[in-house]
Amino acid sequence: MPVVQSSDLNDFIVRMFLAVGSPEHDARELAAHLVDSNLAGHDSHGVIRAPQYLGQIETGLIVPGATSEVVRETETTTLLRGNWNYGQVVGREAMDLAIEKARAGGIGITVAWEISHTGRMGIYGEQAARAGMLAIAVVQGQGRSVAPFGGATGRLGTNPIVVAAPTPDPEQPFVLDMATSVTAGGKVKVADAAGYQLPPDSVLDAEGRPTRDPSAIEAGGAILPLGGPAGHKGFGLSLAVTALAGALAPQARLGKHTGSATTMIAVDIERFREPTEYASVFGAFLDYVRETPRQEGVEEIVAPGELERRNRERRRRDGIDLDDGTWQRLADAAVQTGIEPLPGMGGA
Repeated sequence: MPVVQSSDLNDFIVRMFLAVGSPEHDARELAAHLVDSNLAGHDSHGVIRAPQYLGQIETGLIVPGATSEVVRETETTTLLRGNWNYGQVVGREAMDLAIEKARAGGIGITVAWEISHTGRMGIYGEQAARAGMLAIAVVQGQGRSVAPFGGATGRLGTNPIVVAAPTPDPEQPFVLDMATSVTAGGKVKVADAAGYQLPPDSVLDAEGRPTRDPSAIEAGGAILPLGGPAGHKGFGLSLAVTALAGALAPQARLGKHTGSATTMIAVDIERFREPTEYASVFGAFLDYVRETPRQEGVEEIVAPGELERRNRERRRRDGIDLDDGTWQRLADAAVQTGIEPLPGMGGA
């Protein structure tokens, strides 16, 4: 399994997207987002996505360098057309606008559409928490790979939800980042690339039968909604994301593959209580929860956001390990774009 230092991987991805016409600042922002996802341990939203984005550039779903357009705004809201630039670039812009509005008016809400895959949504929660804000972010995903509860074929996206909040440690915000499906679509991609089976009761094949084969999704299968026997809850949350994001976007055609639509909400804590006081109270509660007596075999209770910090520390130190399937896809992308491959990839 190849191991790459994050700086080398970042430079490689920057060169890849410069080669297909991206402005340098967009290429660098995209690369930083992808590599940080790998650093955080979310390989499903990391550099494995780069070949996917190259394909979407070819088909016009991504337009490198497109300028976002504020279509409508009030003191607290912004409607943002992304014009099909990278979702990571437009997503950061959307949260920036929400934070700016929240500072001025207490709350800021941005609805953005005409954007491609937005990447790991937790990054936008971290962005808001660093600015001292509470945040909620939802995105109606591009795909229709998730079955409704009781359904045998896909009708929904993985439709993630993020809730983020500051804590006393600025480097350790609370960041809940969860798909409303049993597994994220990217984790299916990683399993397929790495050649391992999915957990039971995760996906269905094209005939609606349970399977553990990750390739079943590309063959017409579906991911199940979050919750197992209580999957109606994940199904309901997924529909709620559609109500909060996809349906709010102008010109939305919810049954079609029309890219992502996202809603970013930032709340200025200072409008309610002193921010350091809030962080102290919430941080103390997290400590109280962590100190709960544990079930047999459980070593610790980990709050959302903690594993990402630990993964970043380890992978910055030891490098990012990539599965052989992802490595080969990146090697093929180097050939496709004509850039210098990473050491060990072979000639371009």
